[in-house]
Amino acid sequence: MKLFDPELEDEWLIPEPIVSDFSLQSFFTLSVQEIGSLLTLLDDAIDKIVPLMDSADDDDNIKKFTALWEPFVEQNNWSSSVIIQLNFYAKMCHASWLTPTDDHSNSDNWRSSFANHIYPLEKLIEVRELIDNLKHPRIVTYRIEKYLEQINPVAFEVAYQAFNTIVQALPQKKLHEDHSRWLEFLMMPWKTMLREAEYDDESFKKRFYSLYSYERVAKHIFREPAYSMYDVMRACCEGLISENELYKQVLIGKHNRYFLNELFCSRAEEYVKESKLGRIRDNILQSLMDTELESSDYPTDASYLLIHMQDVEGMQNWIRIIALLGDDLHHYYYKDQKFSTDISTKREMLIHLFRHINSASGDDPVLLRQLIQQYDISQGQLLDAVMFQPRWSTIIEDYLEWPTMADAVELMNLYAYWPPERWLEEEDDIRKFRDVYTGLGEVRFRALLESAARKIGSGNFSNYTSLKLRIDAVLGQLDMKLVTASLLNDRSKEHLFVYSVMPISMDMAIADLYDRYVVINRFRNESDPSDSSNFADDSKAADTAMNLLAECAGYANATRFIWHMESVKKDGADPVIDVSQMIIELERSMESQDPLTIDELNVLWRNPPSQVLLRSILFRNGHVAGLLDLDKGCVRALDGEGAPITALESIVVEHPYYLLENSLLDGWKSRLREMGITQPFEQVQRDIFLNKMCAGADEFFIDTFLNKTVRLKVMLDLLNNHFWKNEKENTCKLFQMFGVKATIETKYNPHVDEDKTSLTLKRLYFESCTTGERIALEQVPSVVISETLRDLYKITEIQCLISP
Repeated sequence: MKLFDPELEDEWLIPEPIVSDFSLQSFFTLSVQEIGSLLTLLDDAIDKIVPLMDSADDDDNIKKFTALWEPFVEQNNWSSSVIIQLNFYAKMCHASWLTPTDDHSNSDNWRSSFANHIYPLEKLIEVRELIDNLKHPRIVTYRIEKYLEQINPVAFEVAYQAFNTIVQALPQKKLHEDHSRWLEFLMMPWKTMLREAEYDDESFKKRFYSLYSYERVAKHIFREPAYSMYDVMRACCEGLISENELYKQVLIGKHNRYFLNELFCSRAEEYVKESKLGRIRDNILQSLMDTELESSDYPTDASYLLIHMQDVEGMQNWIRIIALLGDDLHHYYYKDQKFSTDISTKREMLIHLFRHINSASGDDPVLLRQLIQQYDISQGQLLDAVMFQPRWSTIIEDYLEWPTMADAVELMNLYAYWPPERWLEEEDDIRKFRDVYTGLGEVRFRALLESAARKIGSGNFSNYTSLKLRIDAVLGQLDMKLVTASLLNDRSKEHLFVYSVMPISMDMAIADLYDRYVVINRFRNESDPSDSSNFADDSKAADTAMNLLAECAGYANATRFIWHMESVKKDGADPVIDVSQMIIELERSMESQDPLTIDELNVLWRNPPSQVLLRSILFRNGHVAGLLDLDKGCVRALDGEGAPITALESIVVEHPYYLLENSLLDGWKSRLREMGITQPFEQVQRDIFLNKMCAGADEFFIDTFLNKTVRLKVMLDLLNNHFWKNEKENTCKLFQMFGVKATIETKYNPHVDEDKTSLTLKRLYFESCTTGERIALEQVPSVVISETLRDLYKITEIQCLISP
């Protein structure tokens, strides 16, 4: 299929752009002193609002800048010429990596003379020093560049004349690759200004024309083109260049690999779909794919273009590649995982394409059925392919009519590569596995599992036995006695982990859990302490196994699970309690108001060190808050009266907010002080924050902490110790018993911290854990607000705030 004529050229692009009698030297009218005065005025004005801003890109701050800028320009009578000159110097300031004369050698004196003829180089160096010495150099130059938008027609015309004047003055015969940095230095400010000041279709046409002419002069110098693929696409869509020219640029031009990559990347998708470029792109892809797939065993010209395409589409191409690879996909997939420049065989090229092909519009089960018949693809080949590329699983599930197949593919891939501590990252992972097994049935499930095993084995990440072991454990298809013997006798950590996720006996749940609890502790205790590295690994593995078992059994965490298991201990020995973990858990349960059972408290009470601590903590039994006395079976109130505890009751660690609400807080502070009691965590001495202490942006958001900037590492350490987690760009904390999630919006502030070692706190809001809807502040439980604000004040008070 012939797509274009390589000899044909669009006539209007052949002549050079027409420029007027334009002199750059006469354009630079401002003296260094005048420039310094103007920049200082702006720097001082900006300094007044910087403490109020977060980022110059935010809408709110743009309004602040606009309110400052427009009267500032009017008051100081800045003309268009002044703005454009300052813009030029601002851009050259950004190019501080290049000193104007450091690329000039004695053998190339013509470059120094040419640059001095074009620009006032000595003035440029002086102005750059002036900018560097400003209080806010980055913001000053940024605002000058942004203001260009308001004088676009004038700025564009100046940039157009200056750019083309320099291009046409260049001595083409003297230029070569070593001059690339020098040439970029000369052209950069006007090339950038052309793009920024473009304001309509006609100015785009002139910019494209200018860059095309520049490319013709300098195409043997630069690795990247003067214009982007988006410029080429727009020019084609607007009829400025022919389809023939676009094909030439993409397929045989010097920058064709760059253009192909841009044309086929996901960023161009919407632009392509809305224009005739979709047809052009399909033609290019099919022509390249036909050339490649019908070629011999060696790379072709098409190969070196295809490897630079990020996103290739089309089920037909994907199926053709599967057919060519045959039954050996799993042998080649990881073996031939190379960088594009290393691809030397057709097989490697096919694997590269197989990795990058996505579905296109029109790809559906009906087309898939036709392609499978046409290319004689077996079910085994199809399952192997979808296991390697799960993004095709939904279409293939519909074609095979295998319900839950897509979920099975996803879960098998996750379980194969996730470490054990992530197996239950989602609450319903085990339920999902059992659901997909039921949906697929034994035969289909095992067929998928074999494909997963081939994928894992070929990549050397794991093996079939390991994945099968994990899945069989979840499905309850392992022998408990054999697994127990393996983890104790052979000290198999793999068997230790699957031991925890095997189904729990419904009729003897407590006995089953206790037996496993004993076995995990036995694995830990039988580790050889003389081998420090192995001992640490065994201890970590036992902790992971205990966490998995607690989560499978439905406990809040491993600490609560251990307490329960110690309460049903069969040997009559004293309970073994980790006091430090107990303190952490009691404080957590106070924050979340998570109740404790009488059995849990009894087992803690039987441990002498933990009993001492329990006697110093205030608990609530029903409506009575006081000190715990399990010897008398009661909670003793401030007046000394005891409220009896029944065996079926749950006890809550009292939050001081409720003591304050009931006017008991000061009394308990005095009582504990008289008794000489120091509590193991802050309870009666805890900071309490009320709703009315918040600065609310509206009914949903608290902006008390707006623009507070804190060091990232210290913040994360503090949040991790207070049960916060990072979710995407925000920081969140769950209050499970209240069904509320607190979220702090955070943001990096480039004007304060270029290295991203600090965060700026934005708004705080609350959501429902069940619906995800925001909760009005007045409806958020008071304890939740108090605990959230306490954590935030700890963060912002413990550290030195960084002033923007």
